[in-house]
Amino acid sequence: MIAPLSLTNVISLLSAIICLSMIASQTTGRVQSVSRLALPPALAVVVALILLAGVFDAGFVSDGLWVIGAIVGFILGRVRGQMLSMEILPAARSIRAAQTADNLVAALMLLALTSTDFISAALRHPLLQPGLVAIGGAVCAGFLAGRFLAIALRADPVARLRKGLR
Repeated sequence: MIAPLSLTNVISLLSAIICLSMIASQTTGRVQSVSRLALPPALAVVVALILLAGVFDAGFVSDGLWVIGAIVGFILGRVRGQMLSMEILPAARSIRAAQTADNLVAALMLLALTSTDFISAALRHPLLQPGLVAIGGAVCAGFLAGRFLAIALRADPVARLRKGLR
């Protein structure tokens, strides 16, 4: 069973498009503030939650798989964020991260999953099971959030100072 096309489908699709466009502008190697880097993961989390809300026959198993997907994505994102080479600039909380395609791929996958959900709702027939779409969205959002958190923690001068004192 799938819900008909509604405003939530439109909002999730627009949020995924904005997330992808913001991440595409970040991959150019420009100087970015940490707060600007937080917006795409926040949008990705919103999209993942909307995709989860679209699962009608949810139960402990599907919800548990969604949480596990988010945790796995978060761990992978944290590891990738730790490995990422970046330059911390003297300007307040500004960084220049190395150009990588991993966050762009995660945002593209999130857009593909959201588009699948949108098309399924428009056709009133699921192209993929809504639970699988939601789990995929959770993995992508978790990855983007974990990657951002690792970068933000590395860019925080207080955290760097504490680490230097140990």
